[in-house]
Formats: sequence, C-alpha cells, structure tokens
Amino acid sequence: MVREFTDLGDIFEEYYINGAKLARKWNNRFGRLEENENNSLKDFARYLGVTYKSDATPARWIRYVRERSQNKESFQDVSPRGQEDWQKLLAYNKKDCEVLRDLMIAVSEDYQAEDT
Repeated sequence: MVREFTDLGDIFEEYYINGAKLARKWNNRFGRLEENENNSLKDFARYLGVTYKSDATPARWIRYVRERSQNKESFQDVSPRGQEDWQKLLAYNKKDCEVLRDLMIAVSEDYQAEDT
C-alpha cells in the first residue's frame, strides 16, 4: 500500500511493524483484554483508559473527504461542514496513533518484565 503513495516503500517496509498484529499476540500471551473484547484498537484503548466520543463517525468523514478529493476540490473549496469533518477525521486519526503508541509501550513493558 505504501508503494502507491511514496517512493519510500522499500525503506518503510524494512522498518514497519504491524502494531495490531503485535498487540494481538501480546494479548493472547498476557490476557490483557476481557473475554468479550476482540482485539480492536478501541478495545485496547479501553484497556489503557482511553475513550472515544460515542458520536464519532470516521467512516462518514472518510466518505465525504473521498468524494471531495475525487472532485479535485481544494480544502478551501470544501464547505465549512466538510472542513469540520476533515478536522474531526484528523483528530480521530491522531488519537488512534497516540493509542497505538501507548499500546506499544505497554506491550514492550510486559515483554521486558518477562525477560527480567
């Protein structure tokens, strides 16, 4: 997928680690999630004490942004509502990245504690 967007694909793939895959293995080993949870980022976020707004609709925001992109509109050409959706999507994705970072810290701490 990275190859579609950048010429850095080889470099990226050499250093990339799939955090979701690592978190699933970690959860299988250390059992951090409840039985009814399914290894989703939101489930891991809850484990870390992070909550998402219940009215968040990232799928709708993505659809809207894609529609605007296909029409080759610039950000300034998008309606104020569309700009707001774009900003919400960016904030939501930022939170996802922060949760994944914190999750990888928790994963590494458990594995390090196991090694000592």
